[in-house]
Amino acid sequence: MNDLNQIMVASKIVNNWSIERDTTEPTISLKLWTSSYQWAKSTKNITCILNDSSNKYYIPGRDLQSITQANLDKYENKKWTTFNQFKKSFDIWCLEMKNDPNWKTSKCNCPAFFKNYICKHAVGMTIRL
Repeated sequence: MNDLNQIMVASKIVNNWSIERDTTEPTISLKLWTSSYQWAKSTKNITCILNDSSNKYYIPGRDLQSITQANLDKYENKKWTTFNQFKKSFDIWCLEMKNDPNWKTSKCNCPAFFKNYICKHAVGMTIRL
């Protein structure tokens, strides 16, 4: 399987992984509140894209402090030519918060969110805002 086929298969898996989500309200543990607060205090530069129904926050992953416009464009357009470029897209987390009072319906593409339907980014961004 060549790099392009691997990228397409991986992209489909990740996309299908998160299309439907349980509508049960997630539980926020003390441990999650604590890690969210610590994350909210961080100095990471977060990029916000506004639209009518929601806001998308692009968050640098791992130890990165910011996201370049070039990397954000690649991420948004999903135009990778190698598997390594695809893996690098996981240095950006995308948190989508609807423009309504129930912030717990936010969606993030980090691994913790996929597992628990809540993550430090969703809680932390709520703290920041």
